[in-house]
Amino acid sequence: MNTYARLVSLVVLLAAPTLAFSQPYANLQLGYAHADFPVGPPFNGVIKDSVPMIGVEAGYAFRKWSAELGFNEYGSLDGFGSPCESAVCSPITQDINGNDESLYKLALVRRFDIGDVRLFGKAGYYHATLKTNLPNADFHPDGFLLGLGIRWYFSGPWSLALEGERFDDNLSQVSVGVGWGFGRGDRVSEAYREGYHDAERD
Repeated sequence: MNTYARLVSLVVLLAAPTLAFSQPYANLQLGYAHADFPVGPPFNGVIKDSVPMIGVEAGYAFRKWSAELGFNEYGSLDGFGSPCESAVCSPITQDINGNDESLYKLALVRRFDIGDVRLFGKAGYYHATLKTNLPNADFHPDGFLLGLGIRWYFSGPWSLALEGERFDDNLSQVSVGVGWGFGRGDRVSEAYREGYHDAERD
């Protein structure tokens, strides 16, 4: 066996306890968001509105951490500005409504279990697409996200969650979610619980 094969075998052997007690998870979010951020030319204004949102998150939990990918879609956002069309800018500020935004997010999540309740915090990166109600005036804000939440496993593997997230100073939201998985599922035997806690302590 060559050195590379031995190294791969060693990594697999060391990772096996963690992988054995890890699990994929998913979460559906419904909530309300508040947006307040400037938009450059040719919009030349500000998006400022509060709208409903829907989102989906999925990830893979390992020990007390998880890696998570999500997608959010927002209702039509209103704003105002002095738009420029064909190199001619409006001399007055006007309402610019009907702007649609969606975003992708990638985060690292830290969780803390208290019985059937789980507290969690997240940090990561987001990339949004703002489709304004103007020709050739789409924008792509991106940056840093933070989130805090609490999840209750009412009937494993099913759970309910309350979560707050902030995307830079551009947008903040509060949501409720229905989730599946995240390290629980049908693995509720005493042997699984003991092995799961042993893996977390490693």
